[in-house]
Amino acid sequence: MSTLWWRWLQSSIGVHRRLYGAWLSNLAMDFPI
Repeated sequence: MSTLWWRWLQSSIGVHRRLYGAWLSNLAMDFPI
């Protein structure tokens, strides 16, 4: 049971990291530093 919750947590973290990475890359393209 706990392993299933841990797997879900890891997958959700991976998805959020991908979304955050895409958002950061879009922001960097919009505002080049």
